[in-house]
Amino acid sequence: MSVLTDTGHHNCRDYYLPLPRPATTHTIPPALSMTQTAAQTLRLHATQKSPLNQRPNKVTFPFLRLPCELRRKIYSYLLPYTETKSSSGSLIPTPKTSGNAASTAHKIHLASLPSAKYTANTTLWHRGQTSLLAVNKQLHTECAELLYGENNFVLWLSYDVIQFRFRWVLASGLAPSCAYDFLTLLGSTPYLGLIRRVVLTVDVVDEYTGMIKFNVGGSGLVYGLKLQVKKLVRALREADGEAIRKLTVRLQNGSDGVADGEKKIISRSRDNAIRNLEDVQGVLAPLRELKGVREVTMCGAITDAYKEDLKKSIMATP
Repeated sequence: MSVLTDTGHHNCRDYYLPLPRPATTHTIPPALSMTQTAAQTLRLHATQKSPLNQRPNKVTFPFLRLPCELRRKIYSYLLPYTETKSSSGSLIPTPKTSGNAASTAHKIHLASLPSAKYTANTTLWHRGQTSLLAVNKQLHTECAELLYGENNFVLWLSYDVIQFRFRWVLASGLAPSCAYDFLTLLGSTPYLGLIRRVVLTVDVVDEYTGMIKFNVGGSGLVYGLKLQVKKLVRALREADGEAIRKLTVRLQNGSDGVADGEKKIISRSRDNAIRNLEDVQGVLAPLRELKGVREVTMCGAITDAYKEDLKKSIMATP
């Protein structure tokens, strides 16, 4: 039987026809086919001048090409910022009687609320866009330096805690407030080293209040407050950053406000004598460990001589 040699015709697809080899096919010589590796093949394809094989050019975002000073100015309009009131007043303006009666009554009610009033040297936060810190690493660094370095942080130091007091302004004009444990909030973060402006109030309560709130009286109150000041100073010094530029200290002596005769008698019975001014201002002694502060302001229950000596020590060059 003879071998079938019919290759069919061109319209029949049941036969296999030899296809012509394309002219652009590159073959590897037999001598090199045995030594060609995968790495060499990838290297060969990478060297081909194809748009797909070229590395994309990294183009800097136009905003990041602006000068640093101009970027900081733009950040200042977007990020939260603090405002310090120089005198007491109300955040709600006095309503005009010629307006709507219901609206006037509502504004009068808002103006009477405690959160609408402020005293002298009150620090208020105005809200902004903190989402800028999540854009990229460069914006996070620049915004964090501006947010923590150019705003005033109000700290309230008592016998048992160091509080960060945060009071912000709402769109209605009211300004509620809340308090956080300062060292728990920022103690283990790199943001602590970015803080440059601190408003510190040291609250020295009277003997009667100390026994009720902390079960401590006499020299124990002064010693406990001194330890809290030392803890705050140690945290600020150990933070990775520059020194504080502006420090405002207010020493509040609760014994000066005790007007009730019975409370004074109880205080004297638990301690031989009421704490004098020299004993109270001694709680600020750990502040001498802070060095290189450019501007220092002190007020409250502190003598002028001790104030000047402490300021010179804090502002001295490290």
